Amino acid sequence: MTFNYKQQSAIGTLFILPKDVDASFGRDWLRKIRLDRKEIRKVEMEINYDDELKKLLDDYKDVMEETVGKIPNYEYNHTLQGANTKLIFIRPRPIPYALKPKVEELE
Repeated sequence: MTFNYKQQSAIGTLFILPKDVDASFGRDWLRKIRLDRKEIRKVEMEINYDDELKKLLDDYKDVMEETVGKIPNYEYNHTLQGANTKLIFIRPRPIPYALKPKVEELE
C-alpha cells in the first residue's frame, strides 16, 4: 500500500484485521516516513482499490462471505492404517441451541 504524508511517499505492508480497531503504523512505515508527531491528532485511512482487486473480490465474493458452507458433490474416503487399528464409536456432541437454526439450513 502506498502511504502519503505531506511531501513524502512510501510503500508498506497493510494488514486487514477481522475486528474494528484503530489504525496504527508499523515500524517499517515509521522508518520510511518522517512524521511530525506533535502535529498529528487523528489518523484517517482512505483505501483505493484498483480495478484488478475489485474484479478479484467480485469474482470470488462467495469465498469472502462470512457464512458456513459445504462442498457440493464431494465424497471422502478414510483408510485406517495398521493391523491393530480398532474403531471407536463416540456419541456425537450436542449442537448448541443458538447454532441449531444455522445447522438446519445446511441440511
